[in-house]
Amino acid sequence: MSFKLRYWIMAVLVMACVSCADDDGVTPVSLDSTTITATAGPGQITLSWDIPDEANYYYVRVRYTNPDSGQLVMKTASVYSDSMVIDDLLARYGEIEYEVCTVSKDGTESEPYFIKAQCEPAEVISTKTGQETIALSTDGLWATQGETAEGPIADLIDGNTSSFFHTQWSGSYWKYVDSDGTVEAASDIPAGPPFYIVVDTFSDDIEYFSFNYTCRNNGNRSNPDTMEVYVSDSFDCMNFDETFAGYNARLVASYSGLPGDQGASYTSSTIQVDTPFRYVWFKVTGITGGKTFLALSELSLTKEIWSIFDPEAVE
Repeated sequence: MSFKLRYWIMAVLVMACVSCADDDGVTPVSLDSTTITATAGPGQITLSWDIPDEANYYYVRVRYTNPDSGQLVMKTASVYSDSMVIDDLLARYGEIEYEVCTVSKDGTESEPYFIKAQCEPAEVISTKTGQETIALSTDGLWATQGETAEGPIADLIDGNTSSFFHTQWSGSYWKYVDSDGTVEAASDIPAGPPFYIVVDTFSDDIEYFSFNYTCRNNGNRSNPDTMEVYVSDSFDCMNFDETFAGYNARLVASYSGLPGDQGASYTSSTIQVDTPFRYVWFKVTGITGGKTFLALSELSLTKEIWSIFDPEAVE
């Protein structure tokens, strides 16, 4: 290797070392404070910013003090990031101050920017821990417009999917039929939806429940298509009016587009009730294909047990 070539190589190396040394301790460009925002979410804050045109920093650092532990928490985002999610927060902490700065590769920091924000309440965590079937009895089962020729309401809970409950197809006017087939009342109201089925749970401690029904597996498809579910404190089998003040009936669920196939089965999602109740009302407001009568094979209710944890509750 010639002397001249060795000279040029040494010169280039010296210049590179000088250049690296010049980079040491250089304060990185700060984020534009006018672009830094804090967006609240459930149990979290999202900090956002615009990436500078000449971003010569290595990462963005955010520091804050955890109100529970009193410890300093640090989070970082790369030079290519324009946001950071800070989670595991609680609204009951109130506003938290976040220190935001950029940091170079050698650890040199920019001038910090401080921003305060409070997250939204953290979500309640619900866990299903068990369930039990609610025993149904013909002594606590009523329906409107039952057919006297077939399909007594007792067949709705006999455990046999080949039998079925059927609303009236004989006669043009609304009537109430007891579980033994006796016509208890009649009126001049035209027969047809809505149809009511009311169930006595013989309990007053149910907070969560679900239901299942199976449609008739032969003959016409007379399935529920639209339906409302109510709960009430009391019920008089001679008055199927959920608006009656004495019942204190509350709408807890509504359904549409229910299964229309022959023999179809439907299981509801969990229904949560805020206050105790005893009776469950099924108000069928529409039938598959617009028919004027209802047929169901089986109906059951399930009490569900749930464990609830609210992170925002003060221990």
